Amino acid sequence: MTIEFYLKLFVVVTFFNALPAFAPPTWLVLAYAKLTNPGEETALILLTGLFGAITGRTILYYLTKFFSLKFMSKQRKEKLHLLKELSDKKPFDIFIVSFLYSLSPLSSNIMFILSGASEINIYPLILGFILGRAISYGIGIVVYVKSMSAIESYVKTDLSLLVDLITFFLAIALIFVDWEKVLRKAGLLKDHHIK
Repeated sequence: MTIEFYLKLFVVVTFFNALPAFAPPTWLVLAYAKLTNPGEETALILLTGLFGAITGRTILYYLTKFFSLKFMSKQRKEKLHLLKELSDKKPFDIFIVSFLYSLSPLSSNIMFILSGASEINIYPLILGFILGRAISYGIGIVVYVKSMSAIESYVKTDLSLLVDLITFFLAIALIFVDWEKVLRKAGLLKDHHIK
């Protein structure tokens, strides 16, 4: 085990997860690290990647929060704030949604961009992300190392960048949803009105 290897891996994963789009999926980075360094422990690679992903996504959350507070209109902020009010009442629901979404191979940037813009409590979000990604990263590493060749990984990377691009634009689009109307139609908002 070399500390330098894990430190570099942590920095790379943190950097990729702090980007709002155009980054390879973390499971692929971790699987590649394992494939090119077969002597390193899979569990340590997984833990390093998990801590890097948490750090990067937390940075993305706070950067989104900062820029949305600085540049978003007051009316848009108020409409997004409805998501925060709802999440404050039901933090366990945020945990469950985060956990289930993090089990999927989809990029989690959409969760952290929307959550940062709406200032949703980050703690249940992070907890769900940790548990979900621990499982999905572990599966990703094992499956990749056992079944994929270098050529297939190149194709997978191109496909994942396309998916990441789509989820990034979806996250941006979700910021402009009229959340008051959506929540009211869903029956989750009754006595709240934004002018």
